[in-house]
Amino acid sequence: MIYTSEYIVYGNIPYYITSPIIHHFLYDVSLRPQVAVFTMQKEVAERILARDGKQSVLSLCCQLVADVIKICDISPNNFTPIPKVWSTCLKFILRDDVYRDSSQLVSFIKKGFSQKRKQLMSHLTQFGYKREKLREIFQKIHISENIRPEDLILSQWQQLFERLR
Repeated sequence: MIYTSEYIVYGNIPYYITSPIIHHFLYDVSLRPQVAVFTMQKEVAERILARDGKQSVLSLCCQLVADVIKICDISPNNFTPIPKVWSTCLKFILRDDVYRDSSQLVSFIKKGFSQKRKQLMSHLTQFGYKREKLREIFQKIHISENIRPEDLILSQWQQLFERLR
């Protein structure tokens, strides 16, 4: 179990290591910060903030353990040297009520996104799940058999994961 501690992390993250750094503070440290405030490339922040129909592994992993709030966009003119991209500052308020099997759920979500252009049901059959069982579960949690991974919301991923265990 990862516990939240009473410290705050903040920083300006280079775009090429944004996901690993965020993942580290959300999942890998034994005492997670209470709050993390990061400035990052605007496009990455938009992926983190994405919701229905535009989900990504990164957005789902962040939603699973934190409430993410956009603080502001920052013009390139506010930096020296001036970068070629806009930045965004996000605040992650880490929750104590973390899903009990969050690391296993994250692995399942990553598996589901490994071919995100494919329909999720077809893709999951490649991992040994039976199509009939998937059909039954998809109907119970009210998702289309033709759905793609980015179209599922976090609660649907959790329900799917729980029923496939």
